[in-house]
Amino acid sequence: MNRPTRKSLASFIAFTMAAAFHLPATIADGPSSIPSVPSPKVPPDLAKRVQATTDVVLEHHIAPPARQQMVLSGIRAMYQVAGVPVPSGLGRRASAVATPEQLAAFLAETWPKSVAKPIATGELEEALLRGLCESVPAGAFLSTEKESKVAEQFAGNRYVGIHIALGMDDQEKRPKIFDVFEGGPADRAGVKKDDLLEQIDGVDTKGMDVRQAVDRLRGAEGTDVTIKVRQPKESKSRTMTITRGRHVHATITGIRKRSPGGWDVRLNDADPIGYLRISEISVSTPHELLKLARQLESEGVRALVLDLRGLRGDSLHPAVLLADRLLDRGPIGRVRTARGETTYQADPDALFRGWPMAVLIDLATSGTAEWLAATLQDNHRAILIGEPTRSAIAPSSGALVRSTIPVGDGAWSITLATGQLERGDGRPLGGEVEAARDGQRRLVVAPANLDELERFQKAYRDLIAQTTQNQPIKRTDAHAKPSALGEHSRTGVTPDYLIGEKGPGSARPVQPASPGPSREPTAPADEPLGKAVELLRQSLHKSVSLGSE
Repeated sequence: MNRPTRKSLASFIAFTMAAAFHLPATIADGPSSIPSVPSPKVPPDLAKRVQATTDVVLEHHIAPPARQQMVLSGIRAMYQVAGVPVPSGLGRRASAVATPEQLAAFLAETWPKSVAKPIATGELEEALLRGLCESVPAGAFLSTEKESKVAEQFAGNRYVGIHIALGMDDQEKRPKIFDVFEGGPADRAGVKKDDLLEQIDGVDTKGMDVRQAVDRLRGAEGTDVTIKVRQPKESKSRTMTITRGRHVHATITGIRKRSPGGWDVRLNDADPIGYLRISEISVSTPHELLKLARQLESEGVRALVLDLRGLRGDSLHPAVLLADRLLDRGPIGRVRTARGETTYQADPDALFRGWPMAVLIDLATSGTAEWLAATLQDNHRAILIGEPTRSAIAPSSGALVRSTIPVGDGAWSITLATGQLERGDGRPLGGEVEAARDGQRRLVVAPANLDELERFQKAYRDLIAQTTQNQPIKRTDAHAKPSALGEHSRTGVTPDYLIGEKGPGSARPVQPASPGPSREPTAPADEPLGKAVELLRQSLHKSVSLGSE
């Protein structure tokens, strides 16, 4: 696993929620000899919470399952955690539930009368609600009000904290600092990568899980937290008091970090070609792009490589603003929601006007990031180089807008797919989202799951074997689809130049935890980047030749 990125702490919330969905196998209906103890009582507000959660899904999800299906999935998950057999005829009984009163009666009736071992009431309720979310197509997860506020801070690039990424040291049984964000409060205080977190405000962290540690480290802006840390191979500990604060991190980076600050953005001295990598699409990204555009112009750059490899986007608004910065008029794309379709158009004026542009994409480019790549391709604003985007290989996994919506009184929120992304002419980027109708729960998988991406790679190898490696795909018009790619071309974004490391049938490894180049990008070592530089040189040479005639 690569080192955590700046989004590690943000993705921790989603990852831990998703990982918790992987429950034991379903226990078959019928009698069992499993020892049991009395079950905790039914929570008084259980039916209200289930009703409110399913109401939000039915109102906002792009293709919601039936309420009965969600409830049935939740009850099955609850029985799995209880460790006792699922009641017979549960599906038929769930299908008859039609009113809030019937729902309350059904939940009371099906609440486990006994459990395999003593268990807290909250565990059964949590399992039911998470199981309910598992039946939601494309995944969903619940978060507390505190977690939702933290997620909002990350989305707005205004997170309040000490700015570290935490994991667990299995040997020490303590939280471990996997990354210290440069320029943040912890970095300024002297916290180091790989530090073991021994105490938080005097509380020993031995046996404390990551979520508990994160809760203790969080707090209001301007407040202090005292931590005790130690490097793994050292015996001496360090104690420091850190003031929590905001630290806006860069979502766009260049080739290498400058020692006094900022980024080198020009690939080399010989070519007027710049390089920018977008690692996150947040509300600050369009403004960062504007600042870097001024730097590129001042340094004599006249062509640009924009690296979207490994970039996943879920939020719609910042993606629209970013596309508008890059396009001079033209359709950005469509979004289909439960309430209808909305088409977005770019306003006049754009950054890098007249510059040739190459965009790097790969299997991990997903969501609004592949939507951005598609609109740059469709508007003939850039040439795309690399691998097909995620939705080309896994149509149901990407090309979605996800939103976090309060549930009931706002003490909880649910994050779910509220929109489906389409190209400007209405062509889908991903496969149709369909409600589950088979009665089976659907597991939510963490976005950076390596096994999942390895399956994408295998499918990509099959895909690239059908065409010629490192060659342009000929198009008859702006909307033509490359016939050589067959069925795979119906979704996702296919690059204009497919790149394979060792010829047809191979693809370079995907590194999901570290979007784009993991070290300083260089054209010879990075095949897609090398192709981009070659094409941009040709374009610049052509424009100079035409200008001199």
